[in-house]
Parts: sequence; structure tokens; C-alpha cells
Amino acid sequence: MFRRDDDPLSIMRVDPDWMISALGSDRGRVEKSLEQMEAALSAGKSKSSANALSEAGRHMSYMVFTPPKKLRDRLVSVHRKLIESNPKGRQPAEKGILPMLVLLVDESLVPFFEGLFDVKIDRDPFSKLRKGFAAAGLGLLVRLKGSGVALDALLRVTTHPNGDAVVAAARALGMVYGEDPYDYGDGDEGSPPDAAPGAVFDALVRAAGEHSQFLGRFHLRRALLSMGAKIPNDNPGGAYQFKVSIEHLRGFFVRVMVPSTADLDQVLWVTLDALDWDDDHLHSFYLSGKVHDRATEYPQRDDDGRGCGSSMSLGQLGLVPKARFVCLYDFGDHHVFRYSCEKVIPGPAGSGRATVIETKGPCPEQYEW
Repeated sequence: MFRRDDDPLSIMRVDPDWMISALGSDRGRVEKSLEQMEAALSAGKSKSSANALSEAGRHMSYMVFTPPKKLRDRLVSVHRKLIESNPKGRQPAEKGILPMLVLLVDESLVPFFEGLFDVKIDRDPFSKLRKGFAAAGLGLLVRLKGSGVALDALLRVTTHPNGDAVVAAARALGMVYGEDPYDYGDGDEGSPPDAAPGAVFDALVRAAGEHSQFLGRFHLRRALLSMGAKIPNDNPGGAYQFKVSIEHLRGFFVRVMVPSTADLDQVLWVTLDALDWDDDHLHSFYLSGKVHDRATEYPQRDDDGRGCGSSMSLGQLGLVPKARFVCLYDFGDHHVFRYSCEKVIPGPAGSGRATVIETKGPCPEQYEW
């Protein structure tokens, strides 16, 4: 059900009719995998136990099943034991269990999902995915059952001190109540989302202004954008100073200052001007700093005006000092510009045009031929 590179929030796009028709065919195999996990956890932390957990989790991740209450409680119990004992093989086992619990759309699981945001395990590469599954579980309850309990839980998470938790909650709320502003409009658009209650707007606006981390601030604002709401503008009349480097190129950087009213496309244009490069290639920004991260992609507008493009100014993105993001420029030659926000400059500094402050090192050639 959940593949290695899948986004946990993508579960929220599941078709309810498909769920009704498909869930329920793998009970025997699920019970067998669950028995393997329980036996492995009872056997202690050995290599064979770790292998058994991994194998059972991988098998379970390909199954489609709505467990009855008794088996649901066993899944929750096994997951809690995985968290408490933290054995090797835990991550594949979690990947098998959590999607199954999400697709139950069971309001009694709200405390379980909300508790997942507070799990703390040292050196835990599964932490972000776990929070994504938790937000998906709450989000599906809101979307498919109108659960006020699940909605209240998601709104509480928008003020969580952990940035990944805030990102997951903001994305889930945007998927429940918003139209994707990054969607190019191809294919079946489906039914429009329900109108968001006023409490959702109030919580998102408040958290978007108070949260300290860039990605949390950005996703909260993106959720507001998807709902057609007004986005906070942090730095009216001000500017932002960025240091720009090129991936795999040492000893070279550009420092630019861009007014808060500009958009990310204009940040790229001033970068290209500093390099004396052509500006006729496609590009996309990724605000997580990870190229091809669809969850934070900010593509340019196409010739028909579709896509995200200029829909958010720099002042609306939620930028803070030390915020980092990348731009993939020229999808053929694959140039990656890395941006670091060095300063948030208030006042009249933003009234002018984007300018190049400093260039260090010899400018690289755009084309090697």
C-alpha cells in the first residue's frame, strides 16, 4: 500500500468509492504478518528478529485491508511496542501498520494519531513520515466524516513546537479545504473542497505569523493560498538579502538584495543577470532545499498563466534569516542554485529594484560547448 518513496499525505487523495470496494481482501495475510511482528518483538533484539520485522512490514505495506476492532487494537498495540522498544526493523514495520490504520477512518484513533506527533526517538529517520501518516489519518477523518474531533486535533498541531508536525498539519488542512495552487489543471479535477470553518482560517493565520521555522510558515501560508484566503505579508516595504551558490561549484557565490514585493521568479532573474546567463530555460524552486520535492515545489507560470508562478511574493512566503531553498534551472543541463536568506531588511529598502550586491569568484560558463 505504501511504497518506499511515497508521500504519506498522498493517502488523503484516495477515492472513497475505491476504499469501500477494495478494502477487506487480505485479512489472512495481515494476521500472519502481525503474528510475525509480535513474535519478533517477543524474541528480543536479534538479527533474526529485525529481519522478521522488516519482512512482515514490507509484506503488509502491499496489502489492502480494513481490520475489525479486535485486529485494529492489535495493530495499535504492536505499533506502541515498536516505539517503546525501538528494535531494528522498526521502520518497515511502521510503514506496514500506519497506512492500514489511516485507511480505517476511525474516529476512536484520533488520540493515537495525535500522539504520534510527540513520539521522540533518537536518530529517527522515520520521524517525518510518521507525522505525515498521523496528519493523513486526521485529515481523512475530517474529509470523509466531517470529524470535529479530528479537526480540533489538526488545529492544535499547527502550534506544535516541531516544524515537521506543523508542516504535516498544514498540508493536511490544505488538502481538505483547498484547491492545489500548484496544480496545472490537467485531468479530472474532482469535486470542489468544502468551505473551511472560520476557526481554520484563524488558526492558520495565527500560526503562520508566530511559527519560527521557515518550512512551517511556508506550508501554513500555502494552505491559506489554496483556500483562497489572504496571506500574511511579513515585511511590507522591506527587502531580503540572499547568498546564492551553485551546486558542485566551489569558490563562487553571488549576493543579491530583492524587495519583498518581488516573487521567486524575480530572484532567479537577478541571479541570472549577475552570471550573464540566458533566461530562456524552464525552472522550479523547491523551498525544502531538496530538488524534485513535490510538496514544496514552486514552479514558474506557463504561457497560459497556469501554475504557481507569481502568486506569492517574498513577503508572503514566511522567510526568516537562515532559510534555505533551491532552484533547478534548465531541466536539461540541471543547474541547481542554492539560496540562503542572510538578512530580512525592514523599511524603505524594498522600494527599489532587485540588485546584485557582490559577486565572488570567476563567473561560471552557462554552456560548456
